[in-house]
Amino acid sequence: MPSSLLISGLVLLASCSQEQSPTHPSTAAMQATGDNEGDTLPILDHHLWEENELDTSAGPQEISLQWPANKRFVYQASSEQTTATEDSPLMTMVQSEASQIFTYAIEPQQVDEQGHQVIEITYLSAKVDLDMVGNQIHYDSDQNQTQQEADPSTETAFKGMSKLMGHSMRVTLNQAGEILQVDGLDKLYQTLRESMPGQSNAIYERLIQEDQIRDLIRYPFLPPVPVTPGTPWQMQSTENTTLGQFASISNHYTYAGTLERDGANLHAISVKGMVEPYADEDPDPMGLSMQGGSSQGNILLSTGFGYLMESTSNQTLSMRIQLPEELMASLPVTPELTFKIMHHTQLLEISETANKL
Repeated sequence: MPSSLLISGLVLLASCSQEQSPTHPSTAAMQATGDNEGDTLPILDHHLWEENELDTSAGPQEISLQWPANKRFVYQASSEQTTATEDSPLMTMVQSEASQIFTYAIEPQQVDEQGHQVIEITYLSAKVDLDMVGNQIHYDSDQNQTQQEADPSTETAFKGMSKLMGHSMRVTLNQAGEILQVDGLDKLYQTLRESMPGQSNAIYERLIQEDQIRDLIRYPFLPPVPVTPGTPWQMQSTENTTLGQFASISNHYTYAGTLERDGANLHAISVKGMVEPYADEDPDPMGLSMQGGSSQGNILLSTGFGYLMESTSNQTLSMRIQLPEELMASLPVTPELTFKIMHHTQLLEISETANKL
């Protein structure tokens, strides 16, 4: 559920002092395409299926998402990240390892007389482990505490997570499944501002944006037309990277077929993506400039309703550090941060709930 660069933002927050919130509009467009770019990307470390598991004999499949009412879907989203800068004296200053685990619940309600459906999203728990230049930090929302070995000032970056736990947002869909409104974000932002003045709440406000909440309810990556095994399509978007910069994302999807898993029939989709700097981006006050990146992953969806069962991806992102001229002159190469992130999201359980109408 959280942005892929949550840990990146918190790591930099621990060592930097200036932030700003850009106001570029987010855009997205998807089209069917025969272009299968990204074939040169590295092989994914963890596949969700073997080729011999796939059934590729079915005819055209129309993949759509519908949330069954009075159910509670609990998801776990985890990331493991390493950050480094190679061939630079700054390596010891920025090298870090981090991991995070978030759980959240999605609760669809009954459709009302107007044909509207409300879906509630609630943050349940979070765990974060960070090792940055020997400073080890562990956060566990279940224990409501942060433990660290050095520099207590960095705790403010994780303090905000406690404000997220138990907070709910409500997304309203119309009869066509289109999102009419998202409620609850303003209240969350206000809570963050009151409890975390300054740069820390700016990070969290970038993380929890309306577009990201919408994407949990209506998947923008679904194919626009019925697909058969081998059918490719593309999605392009402009997204906030959490670090205060926007990026152009180009994802290329391929329908792989269906497979059986634990008695369920699932759609299998593979994805390869490229990240490029946003063309109209303003200079970053922290001295960071995005160089680009790539990703590759797998997605499994329920064939019955289209909701996510499991997904995984590898992501690499590079950002160049602009230092004072006198320091740059003493370095053999321009310092460049490399983020390597492994993502995994999985449906943990589905349970029955009472009608809230």
